[in-house]
Amino acid sequence: MAAAVALSILFYMRTNMETVLSDLQNLIDDLEKLLVASTGEAKEHAEQAVSNWRHALKGSQERLEKLQEDTRERVAEAVRTASQTLRDNPWKSVSIVAATGFLLGLALSRHDHTQR
Repeated sequence: MAAAVALSILFYMRTNMETVLSDLQNLIDDLEKLLVASTGEAKEHAEQAVSNWRHALKGSQERLEKLQEDTRERVAEAVRTASQTLRDNPWKSVSIVAATGFLLGLALSRHDHTQR
């Protein structure tokens, strides 16, 4: 189960990263269109802006990829730790889950009675 949660987190992060990069690429494309439509001094400024945006996009992409890799490693370590803890202490884990379920059921039951 922990592995499924970890995979869903990684998928969500990758999807968001791809969306951000796509949006930045669209912005650069728009700036390039502006550059083509510009003339003279404005064109020089637009060329510099496009160059700056390309550089920023590359840096952002590298940072996002590093963040994704770091997160993947942290999630994998958390899954390994949780899995090892469950294997080392199966009865303790079952007891914690049972107690949590009991307390949650008790709280929901009381909440239900107060609403009537």
